[in-house]
Amino acid sequence: APDLFHVLDVLQMCCLSGRSGAIQMVKESKSGIVFLRSGTIVHAETTAARGREALFEIVDWHYVEFAYDRSVRPPVETILVPWDEILIEAVERGKNAGATEEQRKRA
Repeated sequence: APDLFHVLDVLQMCCLSGRSGAIQMVKESKSGIVFLRSGTIVHAETTAARGREALFEIVDWHYVEFAYDRSVRPPVETILVPWDEILIEAVERGKNAGATEEQRKRA
């Protein structure tokens, strides 16, 4: 079985340690990449989305396999807010989506 890590743990570790480069994340058949510059999340991509929406999608995967490559640079910079703010926003969106799903099941 693969070693799985929580997406938020991986991103926080890389941001707090001031990393630059790319983090490739994989969950089952899904994959995404998050780009960092000096400990700041500057871009993300999945097969379905780019920028903030891609980051939110990746955070929703919860546990992933990952690989870090410091030599990769972002093709563009689409995320302009501090990393901690966008991760809090991603978690809040996930909670709200979960609450909405629960309400739908009860109806």
